[in-house]
Amino acid sequence: MRAFAFIAAIALLVPALPAAAQRSTGPAPAPALPGPSGIGPSLGRASDAIRDGRRSGELSRGEAKRARRERGQIDTLADRYSADGYLSASERREIETRAEVLRATVNAERLRGDTKRR
Repeated sequence: MRAFAFIAAIALLVPALPAAAQRSTGPAPAPALPGPSGIGPSLGRASDAIRDGRRSGELSRGEAKRARRERGQIDTLADRYSADGYLSASERREIETRAEVLRATVNAERLRGDTKRR
């Protein structure tokens, strides 16, 4: 089931890759958006799902640890993208998408219903 959740997460991210690689000769890109504000709610929902799953016993210690590590990687990416004080629209979408995929993966693991939890 973990493999299914991972494959589902990848399936959500893969369609965006070809579009990100295309160069446009059209109008100038939209201006960058200031700072990482607005990303907090997405990451907060992922953190809430991890915490709630661990407290209820729906996530094992290992699953919660993996999810927290992924959340940390998303935080690091957001910090790197916003190092100049701005996030482009595509950078913001990527961070938000990763956070939502993490939240969905954690919720799927919680609903899986294994009885072997610690």
